[in-house]
Amino acid sequence: MWWHDLRQAVRGLRGQPGFTIVAVLTLALGIGANAVIFSWTEAIVLNPLPGVRDPGTLVALHGTTTGRQDLSLSYPNYRDLHAQPLPGVADLAVFSTGALGLRTADGVERVWGQLVSGNLFPMLGVSAAQGRLIAPGDDERPDGHPVAVITHDFWQRRLAARPDVVGSTLVLNERAFSVIGVTAPGFRGTQPMIALDVFVPMAMQTTFMAGDRLAARGSGWLQALARLAPGASIEQAQASLDVAARQLAQAYPDINQGRGLRAFWLWRQPTGGTSMMVPVLGVLAGLVAVLLVVVCANMASLLLARATRRRRELAVRRSLGAGRWQIVRLLLAESLLLAALAGVAAVAIARWSGALLTAFIPPLPIPVVVTSGLNGPVLLFAIVVSVGAGVMLGLFPALHASTTDVAGALKDGSGAAPVWRRAGIRQGLIVVQVALALVLLVSAGLFVRSLDGARRLDPGFAARDGLVGTIDLLPRGYSEAEGRALYRRLVDSVRDLPGVETAALGQRLPLTVTENSDRGVEVEGYAAAPGEEMTAYYASVSPGYFSTIAMPIVDGRDFTAADDAEAPLRVIVNETMARRYWRGRPSLGGRVKIGDRWAEVVGVAGDAKYSSLTEEPRSFFYLAVDQAYRPAMRLIVRTRGPADALTPAVRQALASVDPALPWFDVQTLEQHIAFSFFLFEMPATLLGLVGLVAMLLAALGLYGVVSQQVGQRTREIGVRMSLGATAADVGRLVVGQGLRLAAAGLAVGLAATWAVTRLFASQLVGVSASDPASYAVMAALLVVVTAAACYLPARRASRVNPVQALRAD
Repeated sequence: MWWHDLRQAVRGLRGQPGFTIVAVLTLALGIGANAVIFSWTEAIVLNPLPGVRDPGTLVALHGTTTGRQDLSLSYPNYRDLHAQPLPGVADLAVFSTGALGLRTADGVERVWGQLVSGNLFPMLGVSAAQGRLIAPGDDERPDGHPVAVITHDFWQRRLAARPDVVGSTLVLNERAFSVIGVTAPGFRGTQPMIALDVFVPMAMQTTFMAGDRLAARGSGWLQALARLAPGASIEQAQASLDVAARQLAQAYPDINQGRGLRAFWLWRQPTGGTSMMVPVLGVLAGLVAVLLVVVCANMASLLLARATRRRRELAVRRSLGAGRWQIVRLLLAESLLLAALAGVAAVAIARWSGALLTAFIPPLPIPVVVTSGLNGPVLLFAIVVSVGAGVMLGLFPALHASTTDVAGALKDGSGAAPVWRRAGIRQGLIVVQVALALVLLVSAGLFVRSLDGARRLDPGFAARDGLVGTIDLLPRGYSEAEGRALYRRLVDSVRDLPGVETAALGQRLPLTVTENSDRGVEVEGYAAAPGEEMTAYYASVSPGYFSTIAMPIVDGRDFTAADDAEAPLRVIVNETMARRYWRGRPSLGGRVKIGDRWAEVVGVAGDAKYSSLTEEPRSFFYLAVDQAYRPAMRLIVRTRGPADALTPAVRQALASVDPALPWFDVQTLEQHIAFSFFLFEMPATLLGLVGLVAMLLAALGLYGVVSQQVGQRTREIGVRMSLGATAADVGRLVVGQGLRLAAAGLAVGLAATWAVTRLFASQLVGVSASDPASYAVMAALLVVVTAAACYLPARRASRVNPVQALRAD
């Protein structure tokens, strides 16, 4: 019987191609929007590490203090943790991500890779497409295992899938590494949204980073993953980690006192792309679900009107013996068929969802990849949503049509269902559509205003015309003294270029999301409260850094050439650090202990947004690069106009100092800043589109209801006009009925909007979730659109010929 009903539904919909096309496209908008957001969520949250066995039992491990939960681990601490039994934890591995220089026939190119502990690949369950992967034996002797594993994508993209790749040599950071294997297709690393190229053993750390970090217990630079033991919960693992943290604090109190360990599910870890995307995806998922309800309400109204027009046909079916359930089943078959066709279109939309998300992400130095699209979970989601939508939009029309009075319908087409009941259902659906459209419009308006608020935030530096790129001296083998001298020559050569206003070096710029360096400090004359964390973020910079990026020095001075390696250690602190540690006393001339050295405060710089526009003010200090040398620095070039054209000249200036020194990851300052607005632009754009679609659907639904009412009241309108009512009176009557429905929807929508916007209030910048302007503007816009939707039926009603209207029935 279902097959018979399906064939009947196909014939019925084929007979009304216009209705079918409109219905399918409308449903495809709602289902497709949900499928797209789900595909993003599946790729970023539910399956953040493709190619890994059983990712649901993996957790991220971070160090914690009283005020932070995002600390990295040191290698000695990891070794101690790994060596002891941890009930609930099957294994624990660490890694560190960074950029490497790959020597090619054309020079040096940038690739991204990881230093990994020898047990990482076995713990993840990653297999090799060729050769073997890094094993514990490759991680035993420091600097003794120059082997590398490459990803399948890198093998195909960069090495043309050469069959003899195993045993070949890659020159990374000017060191020869033997390729021992290729990972299986799909695996791209251990960090969500980042596609890596190469992996080397942790024992080769000094090839990629300055200093011996493998022996430094106080240097936290590693990220950790742990796999839960079979049947263990994250709470059981956390209990073991708490015990292990206390043991580390007892064994090494100078380093580990007051520090803990915490396990996070991958989608909840406090660092990385997932932590940034989860709140945004949550808002989008909730609001596109609201859009789907609007779509279903709109379609239910259309199907209800269609079922009303088919009263005589359905009455004939009943008179020939069809039962109520058979009528319900037929109409549900039609709605399910429409939803199925819309689901097919939605699947096609979801297939390109990855490209859509990538289009929002501005260029970044790091290789961001989102592999969302059509897969098993997304297809299953689309099927479930399509079936649910089909049932939801077809249920009311089917139940209503099944109660049609057969005799009345066969006699005059009216059916037994009272006009007020038929109209009441559709009017209720219109109220729902208008209310939810207001929810979406106000939400979109708040995010648009939040984007504007984010753009008006002061990031702490004013430079916009310029270039920034990375220089890495480590592969070139420069000593510290040689590196310092080279830095000075590089900056001088770039400053002399025509079109360059100034240049400087900095370990990082404000609004850099890919790296954070912090360390414990001690401030002379400041008594820390019990349990108070004394840490601050920092960066090494060259003289002229602050003027180059246009960051103000509010007190004291900038670094100068006199702040060299032979001079006493000096430091510039930001305003937040000065207020915290020198409250009520001058900060200039104060002293800060950094490591085992005391530094004199010679300047106070303005506060800045160091990682994101929404971060809370944090303590930050700067060291002169000659006194805190780092082999990898950013060269920042401030120009007198558009900067792109100067890139070749800057590269030539660098080559004049060292012809083999590359300048990686070059961006304009505008491009560097652009990523900070990504998380505001994406929801503002998408929700703006969703809100407009919902408003249009609500207007179309209201137009349909008012038009139907005009048709049902043609005789009444004729009577009114014959008794002296003018065309304007009739028009006002019709428009007033429509606006009363809109007003009811607005009243419900205002309450619903107030409740919904509380859920994402923390993601708004520079605007309150109760912003009166957003509510007023969007409500007024909705009133105008709904009034326009009522105008055409009102215009038609005002032109009714009273004589013809009185003869209509």
